[in-house]
Amino acid sequence: MSAFRKPESLPKILVIEDDYDHLELLSYALSKYAVSLRLAQSALAGWKILQTEKIDLVILDYSLPDLDGLTLLKRVRAAFMRRPVVMLTTHNERWLSEAACRHGVNYLVHKTAVGGFLAKLGDIVAHELGLRKKSKPPSVMGVRDFEAFLQSAVN
Repeated sequence: MSAFRKPESLPKILVIEDDYDHLELLSYALSKYAVSLRLAQSALAGWKILQTEKIDLVILDYSLPDLDGLTLLKRVRAAFMRRPVVMLTTHNERWLSEAACRHGVNYLVHKTAVGGFLAKLGDIVAHELGLRKKSKPPSVMGVRDFEAFLQSAVN
């Protein structure tokens, strides 16, 4: 892969986050990758972008002003099944993790410690878009690993 790519050939990431400071932080953290970023501050604005552009990866906040992240996740899965979706949340409730898994989220990342959360997100982006060697897995659980973890916790 060449170090220089035409902007139209760069993987395109859609970040849907209503908090301007978080949006700015995510933009800065993702700017070190050779990607094209599209930003939306509401679920409906993000949905419009998804309907009109080819997006390779969706990063979606759970708490949005117009629709919650689970509702938008359901729409994304119904229309664009194969696109990887990362849901960000500050909530630590088990029901949210279970519901996100049921509705097809690929990764659920908690926005707790800023450095750790950004490192996890960077690993996911690199892994999903092939920006690093695929032999280096993301530092967070994928859905299957998470489901296995939930099953082991219940048993």
